[in-house]
Amino acid sequence: MIRRIYRFIQIMFPVFPAQIATASMFASSYLVLAGLVLPKRIHAGELIAGSLSMLLFSLQLRACDELKDEQSDRANFPSRPLVTGVATTADVRALLAACASALIALNAPFFGRPAVVSMFAVVMTYSFLMWRWFFAEKTIRASLPLAFLTHHPIVFLLQFYLLAFFSDSIGALFRHPLHAYAFVFGVALAATAWEISRKIRGTLDETDYATYSKVWGAKPAALVLAAVVIASLGSAFSGVHGQTLGPLVRTVWALPMIAAIRVILRLARFVRNPLKTPQLKALVESYSMLLLCAALVTGLYALCSPYGSTALR
Repeated sequence: MIRRIYRFIQIMFPVFPAQIATASMFASSYLVLAGLVLPKRIHAGELIAGSLSMLLFSLQLRACDELKDEQSDRANFPSRPLVTGVATTADVRALLAACASALIALNAPFFGRPAVVSMFAVVMTYSFLMWRWFFAEKTIRASLPLAFLTHHPIVFLLQFYLLAFFSDSIGALFRHPLHAYAFVFGVALAATAWEISRKIRGTLDETDYATYSKVWGAKPAALVLAAVVIASLGSAFSGVHGQTLGPLVRTVWALPMIAAIRVILRLARFVRNPLKTPQLKALVESYSMLLLCAALVTGLYALCSPYGSTALR
C-alpha cells in the first residue's frame, strides 16, 4: 500500500511544481507579512508547521478530487492512478486519513490560539464539504461555474489560515491593513488563474468534458483568465509596493510581470485563432512560481534590511 500511495503522490502531486508551490505559498507569504506588512518576530514553528500544513491541505484536496471523479475520469482521464490501478480507493482513503492525522498533529501546538484553531477547523470542515459535494452532488456536478463557486473559496480560506498566525483573536482576522489582504489574496489569485487555465481548450479539442472555454466560449474564458492574472499581479505587488524595497527586490518583481505579459499575449493569440488548445497551464505555472519567488526574495530582504522587521536580528 505504501508503495502505491507513494506512486499516486508522484503522479498527482509531484514535488515540482505542486509540493514546492503549495509549501512556498505559505512560507514566502509568511516572510513578507512578518518582515514588512504585519511586522512581528518570526516563529520557526509557525513557519514550518504552516508550510507543511498548506502542502498537506492541498494533497488532501487532490486525493479527495480523485475519489470524487473516479467514474468520470474513466472517460475523460483514463491515465489517472485510480483508473489504471496504480492506486486503489482504499489507498487514497488511507492517504486522506494520514493527511488529516498529520494536520492535527502539526497544528495542535497552536490550538490555544483562537484565530488559528478556528481557521484550521474552518478549512478542515470546508474540505470535507467539498469532498461530499456540499451534499448537492447532482446539482453542482452538472454546472462547472457552480462547482467553481462552491469549491474554489478554499484557496482564500487558506489565506485566512495564514493570517490567523498574525491575529491574536478571531475578530483580528478581519482588522488587518488592506495591503495585507491585497498581498495574500493576490498570491491566492495565482491559484485561481491556474485552475482556469487548465480548463481552456481550442474549439477543435473540446470533448464531453466541461471546460470554461466550452461553457463560456473561448473569448470570454480567455478574458476572464487575463483579468485574473492582472488582478493577481496587481494585488500582490500593491501589497508590498508602499514598503521600502531595494532595487534588487523591485527588479525581481519584474519577472512575474514579464511572465504575466507572456500569458496575456498567448491569450490574445488564442482569441484570434481559438481552434487549437493553447499551452496556458505551463505559462500560468511559470507566472505563479515567479510570483512566489518574488515574494520570497521580498520576505528575505525584509529580514536582512534595516527597513524591515527585526524578526531574525
